[in-house]
Amino acid sequence: MVDRNGRHTRAGSEVRVYAPGKRTVLGGRLVDTGGGYCSQGVTPAHFGLPMDGKVDVEVTSMTKTGRKITRVANVDPNKLPKRVLVVKV
Repeated sequence: MVDRNGRHTRAGSEVRVYAPGKRTVLGGRLVDTGGGYCSQGVTPAHFGLPMDGKVDVEVTSMTKTGRKITRVANVDPNKLPKRVLVVKV
């Protein structure tokens, strides 16, 4: 997850992948900052997805004003550049 300026600053965000147009959860992840002593890194959320079809992606993150939910509908994982979806919150 990145902010409006493209900086990776949304550690702690919750990412959920749904069946398109439904609330059927296909997977969920928590965005981590990395691990280990005195280390930090940008850790993307990885999902195993169906080979065909689309999904809806929902990101819940904390902002200065509270929780914000960003939803991206009808994502076709096979048509994403390098199979990576960047969600700006």
